Amino acid sequence: MDELYINQLDEAFKPNHEPTEEGYFTEEDYQELQRNLVLYKEGSQEAVTYIIRMFHPFITKYARFITNGDLPYSKYKDAKGIERCKVSSTISKFVSLFIDKKDDTGELNDKKKLFSITCTKIKTLFSKYEYGDIYNELVLALLNMANKYKITTEDDKYHKANGTFHMYVSKCFHWEAYRYLTKLINDPL
Repeated sequence: MDELYINQLDEAFKPNHEPTEEGYFTEEDYQELQRNLVLYKEGSQEAVTYIIRMFHPFITKYARFITNGDLPYSKYKDAKGIERCKVSSTISKFVSLFIDKKDDTGELNDKKKLFSITCTKIKTLFSKYEYGDIYNELVLALLNMANKYKITTEDDKYHKANGTFHMYVSKCFHWEAYRYLTKLINDPL
Protein backbone atom coordinates (compact mmCIF):
# COMPACT_ATOMS: atom_id res chain seq x y z
CA MET A 1 0.00 0.00 0.00
CA ASP A 2 1.27 3.44 -0.91
CA GLU A 3 1.56 5.45 2.31
CA LEU A 4 2.10 8.67 0.34
CA TYR A 5 -1.26 8.13 -1.40
CA ILE A 6 -3.00 7.69 1.95
CA ASN A 7 -1.43 10.87 3.33
CA GLN A 8 -2.45 12.80 0.21
CA LEU A 9 -5.99 11.48 0.50
CA ASP A 10 -6.12 12.42 4.19
CA GLU A 11 -4.95 15.93 3.37
CA ALA A 12 -7.26 16.37 0.37
CA PHE A 13 -10.36 15.32 2.26
CA LYS A 14 -9.57 16.80 5.64
CA PRO A 15 -12.83 18.28 6.94
CA ASN A 16 -13.02 22.06 7.18
CA HIS A 17 -13.53 21.36 10.84
CA GLU A 18 -14.02 18.00 12.41
CA PRO A 19 -16.96 17.17 14.62
CA THR A 20 -16.07 17.61 18.27
CA GLU A 21 -15.91 13.84 18.78
CA GLU A 22 -16.81 10.84 16.68
CA GLY A 23 -20.56 10.77 16.40
CA TYR A 24 -21.13 14.35 17.55
CA PHE A 25 -21.73 17.28 15.22
CA THR A 26 -22.43 20.85 16.17
CA GLU A 27 -25.77 22.36 15.19
CA GLU A 28 -24.04 24.18 12.32
CA ASP A 29 -22.56 20.86 11.12
CA TYR A 30 -26.02 19.30 11.01
CA GLN A 31 -27.47 22.25 9.11
CA GLU A 32 -24.62 22.35 6.61
CA LEU A 33 -24.78 18.58 6.08
CA GLN A 34 -28.54 18.78 5.54
CA ARG A 35 -28.07 21.61 3.05
CA ASN A 36 -25.42 19.62 1.17
CA LEU A 37 -27.63 16.52 1.08
CA VAL A 38 -30.29 18.58 -0.68
CA LEU A 39 -27.66 19.91 -3.10
CA TYR A 40 -26.31 16.38 -3.65
CA LYS A 41 -29.76 15.15 -4.64
CA GLU A 42 -29.90 18.05 -7.11
CA GLY A 43 -26.59 16.92 -8.66
CA SER A 44 -24.05 19.27 -7.07
CA GLN A 45 -20.45 18.05 -7.31
CA GLU A 46 -19.40 20.36 -4.47
CA ALA A 47 -21.97 18.67 -2.24
CA VAL A 48 -20.43 15.26 -3.03
CA THR A 49 -17.04 16.58 -1.98
CA TYR A 50 -18.51 18.09 1.19
CA ILE A 51 -20.22 14.83 2.21
CA ILE A 52 -17.04 12.83 1.58
CA ARG A 53 -14.99 15.40 3.47
CA MET A 54 -17.26 15.30 6.52
CA PHE A 55 -17.22 11.51 6.68
CA HIS A 56 -13.58 11.03 5.64
CA PRO A 57 -12.34 10.18 9.16
CA PHE A 58 -15.19 7.67 9.52
CA ILE A 59 -14.50 6.03 6.14
CA THR A 60 -10.75 6.05 6.78
CA LYS A 61 -11.32 4.14 10.01
CA TYR A 62 -13.01 1.37 8.02
CA ALA A 63 -10.48 1.40 5.17
CA ARG A 64 -7.49 1.18 7.51
CA PHE A 65 -9.09 -1.64 9.45
CA ILE A 66 -9.90 -3.61 6.30
CA THR A 67 -6.55 -3.14 4.55
CA ASN A 68 -4.13 -2.98 7.50
CA GLY A 69 -6.04 -4.62 10.30
CA ASP A 70 -5.82 -1.38 12.35
CA LEU A 71 -8.61 -1.88 14.84
CA PRO A 72 -9.91 1.52 16.06
CA TYR A 73 -10.38 1.59 19.81
CA SER A 74 -10.62 3.96 22.72
CA LYS A 75 -9.18 3.51 26.20
CA TYR A 76 -11.27 3.75 29.34
CA LYS A 77 -11.10 2.77 32.99
CA ASP A 78 -13.56 0.24 34.34
CA ALA A 79 -15.29 0.42 37.73
CA LYS A 80 -12.18 -1.04 39.41
CA GLY A 81 -9.90 1.56 37.82
CA ILE A 82 -8.31 -0.91 35.40
CA GLU A 83 -7.49 0.56 32.01
CA ARG A 84 -9.28 -1.27 29.21
CA CYS A 85 -9.82 -0.82 25.48
CA LYS A 86 -13.15 -0.64 23.69
CA VAL A 87 -13.32 -1.32 19.96
CA SER A 88 -15.29 1.19 17.90
CA SER A 89 -18.91 0.03 17.96
CA THR A 90 -19.47 0.57 14.25
CA ILE A 91 -16.42 -1.56 13.40
CA SER A 92 -17.61 -4.23 15.87
CA LYS A 93 -20.95 -4.35 14.07
CA PHE A 94 -19.15 -4.61 10.74
CA VAL A 95 -16.97 -7.50 11.98
CA SER A 96 -20.04 -9.29 13.37
CA LEU A 97 -21.46 -9.48 9.84
CA PHE A 98 -18.49 -11.65 8.82
CA ILE A 99 -18.63 -14.00 11.82
CA ASP A 100 -19.30 -17.58 10.83
CA LYS A 101 -22.47 -18.43 12.73
CA LYS A 102 -21.98 -22.17 12.08
CA ASP A 103 -18.60 -22.59 13.73
CA ASP A 104 -18.13 -26.29 14.57
CA THR A 105 -14.77 -25.86 16.28
CA GLY A 106 -16.28 -24.72 19.57
CA GLU A 107 -14.61 -21.32 19.27
CA LEU A 108 -18.02 -19.65 19.43
CA ASN A 109 -17.71 -19.91 23.19
CA ASP A 110 -14.70 -17.59 23.22
CA LYS A 111 -16.07 -14.34 21.76
CA LYS A 112 -12.76 -12.48 21.90
CA LYS A 113 -10.98 -15.24 20.00
CA LEU A 114 -13.81 -15.45 17.46
CA PHE A 115 -13.68 -11.67 16.99
CA SER A 116 -9.90 -11.81 16.48
CA ILE A 117 -10.19 -14.69 13.99
CA THR A 118 -12.86 -12.80 12.08
CA CYS A 119 -10.72 -9.63 11.94
CA THR A 120 -7.91 -11.70 10.42
CA LYS A 121 -10.38 -13.28 8.00
CA ILE A 122 -11.54 -9.82 6.85
CA LYS A 123 -7.97 -8.65 6.27
CA THR A 124 -7.26 -11.84 4.29
CA LEU A 125 -10.45 -11.53 2.22
CA PHE A 126 -9.48 -8.05 1.07
CA SER A 127 -5.70 -8.51 0.93
CA LYS A 128 -5.58 -8.31 -2.87
CA TYR A 129 -7.18 -4.85 -2.85
CA GLU A 130 -5.35 -1.62 -2.26
CA TYR A 131 -6.36 1.00 0.25
CA GLY A 132 -7.72 3.26 -2.50
CA ASP A 133 -9.96 0.50 -3.86
CA ILE A 134 -11.49 -0.16 -0.45
CA TYR A 135 -11.80 3.56 0.30
CA ASN A 136 -13.60 4.15 -3.00
CA GLU A 137 -16.05 1.30 -2.36
CA LEU A 138 -16.80 2.76 1.06
CA VAL A 139 -17.35 6.21 -0.47
CA LEU A 140 -19.79 4.63 -2.93
CA ALA A 141 -21.60 3.00 -0.01
CA LEU A 142 -21.82 6.38 1.77
CA LEU A 143 -23.09 8.16 -1.34
CA ASN A 144 -25.64 5.40 -1.90
CA MET A 145 -26.89 6.03 1.63
CA ALA A 146 -27.06 9.76 0.88
CA ASN A 147 -29.04 8.98 -2.25
CA LYS A 148 -31.53 6.78 -0.36
CA TYR A 149 -31.84 9.18 2.58
CA LYS A 150 -35.24 10.86 2.77
CA ILE A 151 -34.92 14.55 3.53
CA THR A 152 -37.74 15.63 5.80
CA THR A 153 -39.48 18.97 5.97
CA GLU A 154 -40.85 20.75 9.03
CA ASP A 155 -44.37 19.41 8.53
CA ASP A 156 -43.20 15.73 8.40
CA LYS A 157 -43.99 13.61 11.44
CA TYR A 158 -40.37 12.58 12.14
CA HIS A 159 -38.65 15.81 11.11
CA LYS A 160 -35.67 16.90 13.20
CA ALA A 161 -34.41 20.43 12.75
CA ASN A 162 -30.77 19.28 12.81
CA GLY A 163 -31.30 16.34 10.43
CA THR A 164 -30.49 12.74 11.09
CA PHE A 165 -28.24 11.65 8.22
CA HIS A 166 -25.22 11.44 10.49
CA MET A 167 -27.11 9.13 12.85
CA TYR A 168 -28.34 7.07 9.89
CA VAL A 169 -24.73 6.61 8.79
CA SER A 170 -23.59 5.81 12.33
CA LYS A 171 -26.27 3.16 12.77
CA CYS A 172 -26.39 1.61 9.28
CA PHE A 173 -23.10 2.17 7.48
CA HIS A 174 -21.73 -1.23 8.52
CA TRP A 175 -24.55 -2.93 6.55
CA GLU A 176 -24.00 -0.82 3.46
CA ALA A 177 -20.22 -1.28 3.62
CA TYR A 178 -20.73 -5.04 4.01
CA ARG A 179 -23.01 -5.13 0.95
CA TYR A 180 -20.59 -3.18 -1.22
CA LEU A 181 -17.49 -5.04 -0.09
CA THR A 182 -18.99 -8.53 -0.42
CA LYS A 183 -20.00 -7.61 -3.98
CA LEU A 184 -16.39 -6.59 -4.57
CA ILE A 185 -14.93 -9.92 -3.43
CA ASN A 186 -17.62 -11.93 -5.25
CA ASP A 187 -17.13 -10.04 -8.53
CA PRO A 188 -15.45 -12.42 -11.00
CA LEU A 189 -13.68 -9.51 -12.72
